Amino acid sequence: MLFISGLKDSFMVQSKSEGLPYFREYADISKQKKVPESPPDETVEALLQLYNAGELARVVKEAQALTQQYPEAFIVWNLLGAAAAQMGILDQAVDAFEKVISIKPDYVDGYNNLGTALTECGKFEYAMSVLENALKKNSKHPETYYNLGNCLSDQSLLDEAIMMFKKAIALKPDHAEAHNNMGYALHKKKKHDEAVSVHLKAIEIRPNYAEAYYNLGCALSAQGKLSEAISAYLKALEIQPD
Repeated sequence: MLFISGLKDSFMVQSKSEGLPYFREYADISKQKKVPESPPDETVEALLQLYNAGELARVVKEAQALTQQYPEAFIVWNLLGAAAAQMGILDQAVDAFEKVISIKPDYVDGYNNLGTALTECGKFEYAMSVLENALKKNSKHPETYYNLGNCLSDQSLLDEAIMMFKKAIALKPDHAEAHNNMGYALHKKKKHDEAVSVHLKAIEIRPNYAEAYYNLGCALSAQGKLSEAISAYLKALEIQPD
């Protein structure tokens, strides 16, 4: 099993894994400009603190109530989508993110969040369309290329996925997840030497990146370097015992 970053460490609150989903950081919701008729700042901050504390069920419940009172508060819809996605309630997440971009059509992170949730649902055609729309709004957004790479990789379109990860890295050279996921795609193409190099780069960027160490172990094992592979696996377990 290789880990592919995407969804916990990302609904701009993503890194995703085969068998071990987790979310990367969604857009810094607390810093987004609020639209009229949004809840008071302290209410939004309290909801964000609950989200950061992992109180996801409470976030969903309280965000749902707030959207009844403040139906145009895209920040609340975005938090609702992020929490629902982390809980695996992907239909609700999709609905919330669709609401986000209907309220704020130029919010690129909203398109990325929606595209990521759709990818997780396996709705690849819709996800690609949403992410391509994000690129039309901002062609220099590394997360959009990264999320396109994940969507393509999930469809086993590995050459196209690698191209997207390279574009993300060109815009953001320290994008550890893009390096890791490109290494995953290279490994799947049996380009193990390249995969090792890319995973090492991901680890250089983020020294405690358990998934990258695990993937490095897989690539080293495929090269027949079993001792080095075991060391990489042990390092992954040391960082992330569970």
